[in-house]
Amino acid sequence: SIWVRKEIETFLKYHTKKEIFTVLVDGEPEDVIPDILQHDTITIKKADGTTETKEALIEPLSCDYRIGIKKARKVELPRLAASLLGCSYDELVQRRRQYERRRNAIIGTISTCAGLCVMAYLVWSLMQIRMNYDLAQQNYQLAQDNYMLAQANYETAQANYQEALKNQSEFLATISGQYLENNDRVSAVLLALAALPSEGNDRPVTTRAEYALTNSLSCYYTPGAFSMLPVWQYSTSYEIDKFLITQDTSKIVALDARGDITIWNTKDHEVYRVIPRDGNVTNDFALDRDGVLIINYREKLVAYDNTYEDVLWSVDLDSTYYSYYTGKSVWTITDGEEVMYTGSGHLMILDTQTGSIKLDLDVRGTFSESGSSWADVFTIYEVKASRDGRLIALSVGENYNDQNLYVYDRDADEYICMAESISDVSFMRFSEDNELFVSYQKEATDNMNFVMGDMEMMVRDVRTLSKFDPHTGKEEWGVDIPYTLADGNTNIIFCDYTFSGEVYPAVGIIFSNKLYFYSTKDGKLLADNEMTGEAVASYKVGDNAGIAVVLKTGKYIYASLDSDKQYLISYSYFSSGISDSNAFFSEEENDNHFLVKYSDQNGIIEYVSTYYDQNYIGIDGVETGETIQSALCHEDKVLFFGSNMNLYCYDSSSGKIDWKTVIDGSSYTAVRFVCVAPDGMLYLINRGILSDEDRTGDKLFRVDLSDGSISRVEGVPYCQSLVEYYVDNKIVMGAMGDDDLPGGMYIYDCETHTSERIELNDDNSINYGIGKLSVSPDCKKAVFVANPRGYYDTETTAYLIDLESGELTEIPCLTDSFAVWDKDSKTYAIGCGAYINLYDVTDGKFQTIPRGDSEIVSMVFCDKGLITYNQVHTLTQYDLDGNMLGSIQLEGYRVPRFEEIKFKFFGEELLVSNDAYNSIIDLNDFEIRTKLYGLKCYDPEKGRFYVKTFSTINGLSNFGYYERLSIEELIERGLEYVGSETLSDEMKNLYGIT
Repeated sequence: SIWVRKEIETFLKYHTKKEIFTVLVDGEPEDVIPDILQHDTITIKKADGTTETKEALIEPLSCDYRIGIKKARKVELPRLAASLLGCSYDELVQRRRQYERRRNAIIGTISTCAGLCVMAYLVWSLMQIRMNYDLAQQNYQLAQDNYMLAQANYETAQANYQEALKNQSEFLATISGQYLENNDRVSAVLLALAALPSEGNDRPVTTRAEYALTNSLSCYYTPGAFSMLPVWQYSTSYEIDKFLITQDTSKIVALDARGDITIWNTKDHEVYRVIPRDGNVTNDFALDRDGVLIINYREKLVAYDNTYEDVLWSVDLDSTYYSYYTGKSVWTITDGEEVMYTGSGHLMILDTQTGSIKLDLDVRGTFSESGSSWADVFTIYEVKASRDGRLIALSVGENYNDQNLYVYDRDADEYICMAESISDVSFMRFSEDNELFVSYQKEATDNMNFVMGDMEMMVRDVRTLSKFDPHTGKEEWGVDIPYTLADGNTNIIFCDYTFSGEVYPAVGIIFSNKLYFYSTKDGKLLADNEMTGEAVASYKVGDNAGIAVVLKTGKYIYASLDSDKQYLISYSYFSSGISDSNAFFSEEENDNHFLVKYSDQNGIIEYVSTYYDQNYIGIDGVETGETIQSALCHEDKVLFFGSNMNLYCYDSSSGKIDWKTVIDGSSYTAVRFVCVAPDGMLYLINRGILSDEDRTGDKLFRVDLSDGSISRVEGVPYCQSLVEYYVDNKIVMGAMGDDDLPGGMYIYDCETHTSERIELNDDNSINYGIGKLSVSPDCKKAVFVANPRGYYDTETTAYLIDLESGELTEIPCLTDSFAVWDKDSKTYAIGCGAYINLYDVTDGKFQTIPRGDSEIVSMVFCDKGLITYNQVHTLTQYDLDGNMLGSIQLEGYRVPRFEEIKFKFFGEELLVSNDAYNSIIDLNDFEIRTKLYGLKCYDPEKGRFYVKTFSTINGLSNFGYYERLSIEELIERGLEYVGSETLSDEMKNLYGIT
């Protein structure tokens, strides 16, 4: 461009071309660099030293920016800079390279240091992480250890807590048993329930608590097993002074010491209503035949209808009418149509429904001679109205020991004197003919029984029973009755007494421990009976059948009304210490209910004569009156044999009897079951006479369960006596022998139905048919304890028999010895009464266990050692070293025999049977779990107890079963039984129940 040229020329006027710098941006240098810059004047120095100045073509040093900008800056920019700085390009490049090397060295050093620092930091961080990890591991392990320790402490605390709960449960169960022994069944059930799990209470189930609840609920109590059992306790907070039952037996009414009236339903035992006292004192109450309740408060009489909600009437009394005796001021008379009330000096008769006063006698005003002090105030002591209410007998006076006896005739409105200056009128009664009989003492006496510590001084005294004509006041006869025991209640009962075949209208007088019968006509003594304690209550039984008396000692006495049966029958129905009793009868025959109050208890206890577990299920088809003797369970079949010689097969699945067959013979005691084999054959022994040609002796029979057909087992001696033992599907027998087969040991195979005689290496002097036989579980060895040869012998011999080789080993023992085998067939024990010897089949005797407090009559091996049963019904567990592990007291009524004691294992339970007494034992705790009466067999698969009844009650079958209850079902039944009843706060605090 000409303009660029001009500009360059102008610049060159003042500067040199060296001060012009070119930058090549595009194109080639020869094309883009101006010519003026391509030519320059140069001075050339020649070789001869001269110089020459001329124009020459030059190439300006330009920065080539045609390459990339980054490269241009790196390579070409220094060219420009060198020109500007006036130095060479190479020097500048060298300096730049030195700079870059220094920079790179610094950067490298810094990077290395930084890397080292980073590396050091990373190493430090790693070490910190590792240290933190190790610390965390240690903390984690410590936490784990603490957790495990806490878990262990928790488990220990839980175990201690559970153990404490278990101990408390067993304590409560024991206390429950004590309350049951004291006839308080309600408290016994409540305490047993407290000992078992409940909502919000995770206490463990203990065997003892389960037994306590089962026992207190009378579970599995067989019909007829008990004559009288307490079923309920009606309790108040205060002692009960008087109680009555309504005529329809639906309500019990009681007056307590506070003055409240409590009414219970007899059906559900619930409190029907409480009528609180009105004023300071409630003296007495009475009930009419319809249940109308008349209450005597100190200052008034109040009558309630039979709903006990509405007041029928009320009569106020002033102070001259007050009564000061509890329980002796108000009665209903004339079959409940009238109410008779006596205060200390007045007698009134009122209409029961309206309260209108029909008679008001001022007895004190009539007979009192002086206004004496409080101690000698004139008093009506006893009063009795005739059945029609027209005659009223009164014993009155100013002193208890100086009384006058009168009869007030309502029709004639006059008093007739019967006797004067008599003492202690205890009872009066009018006969149906309105003859008056009175029990009293003719003269006052200071004689009385005296008790000091363990010493009691008893004084003889005399009471008089007199008959009076109430219209004339004449004493027609009087008799004296000596006595010693002074306590008890007096009663007079009219009856017909048969004396030497002649029937006499008689009067029975019950006082103290005396029961006398006299002819009402002339006072002739018909019978004099002395009882074992003071009478509390007495009444006539049945249609003139006899007299029943309840004694203070708890005995129930029955006396016949026939001199040919001059004896008393005593039953131990109740406990000692009875203070009052009131018997009533339910609608069902022979179902007697007794209401009993004990002197040391606040409540009233109800007893029932036919009490049993109502869940009994009878089996239909059993002959009426047949007593079941034996029973066996086999799969779904139950075989049972009765006193009428009937053998029954009951199918438990269908609930029906498959068949019934009659066993030949005349006595059911001659038949005994042996076993039921797996092929469905029942084996039994019958020693009865089966035909005219037959003779007494044991015979083995087989019964087919499919149809009840009976056949004789051949190949076994028909002899006087067999001893048998069933094991491993074989029946091993010791036989005396008969005309066809010799005596000895026989084995009958129940599978092949064949028998063989074991050839024994003996001298043929052993009577194998009489003794005790025990066979090892593998059926290879047996122990036979022979009966002694002489009646007075005290020693005998036991024989260890090898059933395969016939070898015998003699073992000396005592007369009553017996043997049992362990399940491994290597150990056996022989009970010798005073001790037990343990034997190894190879090495002989290795241990002796002493008997303890009583002789052992039976035993069985168990996992822990031996369980023994002794003469006083104590079950004891020993290990094989002879150490006692536990002991249980069982029930029984006499010294048992070896053959009566049966043991049978069911898993962790042991069934122990002694005749009618049966107990299921928990083998882990070695405690009674359940007791039963009359158990004949147990089906663990269906959970059924098959039992016989002990009497015919309400048409129940003589044989039936109970379904075994789970612990949940037991608790549910217990809660249903107690209903709304709960433990008092006092009992909870006493026994630590929360």
